[in-house]
Amino acid sequence: MKILSLVCITLVTLLIFSCADQSKFSVSPVNNLNSNPLSTPTPTPTSTPTTITTGSISGIVSDASNGNAINSATLYISADQATTQTFSAANGTYTISNINSGTQTLVVEKIGYVSQNVQITITPNQTLSNSNVSLMTAAFSSDKYVITLTWGSSPTDLDSHLLVPASPDFHLYYQNKGSATLDASPFAYLDVDDTTGFGPETIRIKKSGNAPYYNNLYKYYVYQFTNNEGESLITSSAIVRIYNDSTLIKSYNVPTSGSGRYWYVFDLDGSGNITDNNIIQNAAPTL
Repeated sequence: MKILSLVCITLVTLLIFSCADQSKFSVSPVNNLNSNPLSTPTPTPTSTPTTITTGSISGIVSDASNGNAINSATLYISADQATTQTFSAANGTYTISNINSGTQTLVVEKIGYVSQNVQITITPNQTLSNSNVSLMTAAFSSDKYVITLTWGSSPTDLDSHLLVPASPDFHLYYQNKGSATLDASPFAYLDVDDTTGFGPETIRIKKSGNAPYYNNLYKYYVYQFTNNEGESLITSSAIVRIYNDSTLIKSYNVPTSGSGRYWYVFDLDGSGNITDNNIIQNAAPTL
């Protein structure tokens, strides 16, 4: 009986000891995964930069016959007139923004003048400056070849020169303007000589039928008259345009490379054919 009592006491003691030490071996709850300091944080979304696909154009609208600024001329991009239409200011200046990049057609209109369609190239996020346009009346340009020269603010003075195959040969320029009525030799005339930048300079050539008056080779070039530090033909933004009966038939942008003060632009033969030269050189062309 004593032995049985001793066994019972021992078992009870062991049971009490086991319960007392249970806390030493208990397993703690698993931490929430979101509170784990070693977990990878969710990245913050980043916005994609907006790609700019439009550009702008600016310039001056002037009268080809006298160089005066034209106020309230209508200008727009032909592919998007509704959102690009604007008007020239009193000093002839204009700006059109948000033009789709690539090749576009600039339309310039004014009551009493012949409308102009000018091909331009728009670069995204850039402004095509010095895009100057000269408008002509129908009376001024009909039955004639008309050559216009426009450029930017520098150099301040570019000059148009036309070598006329008259008898004798005639060098038409600002000191030798020709015949204003086109009814005497050299049957050509320099209407406008601009000396303060932008242009235009305008030359008219009388026609005989559908060709120039003389049945020989005319040569046209531009001379950089002012030659101040930093001035250059290749950075002048100069443009030469040729019209036949008010229709634009040829346009030249000044080359962006080359050295010299002479821009030899084109030849015009007695049949009305035009030969492109479009080079910068150190000497004036000759007949």
